[in-house]
Amino acid sequence: MTPKCAFIISASLLLTPVAGHAAQIGVGAFTSPTTVGFGNPGAPGSFDVVAEGLVIAPVSFTTGNGSGLRWWGSGTSFNDCIGGCVTSDSFSAGTLRATLTSPFEMVGLYVGQAAAFNLAVSFYDTADVLLGTVNVAGASDGVAFAGWQHTSAIGRIDIVNASDNGFVIAAQSGLFQTAAIPEPSTWAMLIMGFGAIGATLRRRRPAVKLSYR
Repeated sequence: MTPKCAFIISASLLLTPVAGHAAQIGVGAFTSPTTVGFGNPGAPGSFDVVAEGLVIAPVSFTTGNGSGLRWWGSGTSFNDCIGGCVTSDSFSAGTLRATLTSPFEMVGLYVGQAAAFNLAVSFYDTADVLLGTVNVAGASDGVAFAGWQHTSAIGRIDIVNASDNGFVIAAQSGLFQTAAIPEPSTWAMLIMGFGAIGATLRRRRPAVKLSYR
């Protein structure tokens, strides 16, 4: 293989679109997230019982059974709601649903209960297709992180407590991020790659063999 051919192949690979990606992620995967606390700005240590559809941009909170929500203020004595949080108003097995008012490609939530917990956090795309589930567990009165990344954008997260343990489900805060915009140097490399390929193709000439009988 000549160096010219090797260059053409490597440039072609550089310009090949990356396929859709879906995977569980941790806090360290975020580079420039929007960080949102879900606490009630009302009286410290108190909570308000609120209707379904509480919007704390960029999330709209509901439950799976229409039981309503509790919106906790800062200063609560429960560690899973330090700084405030949103919880279901059902003290039995159930779901706290977070629907994104605008889609993001990377989402992570701190979730928990005021008891030892084991929650299933399921992420769905904007077409309501399940992308994957993260199982998170923690000690009494704490939170754990569940995150997911998907290039087709995440539209909904269900936090499910399958155990009838007598405690509400808490969502304390979230991290939200769209895909990073390529750096100018990356765009320059792509443009140079296109230009080099075009120049190489212009220099190529078909080989003609003449034969005489």
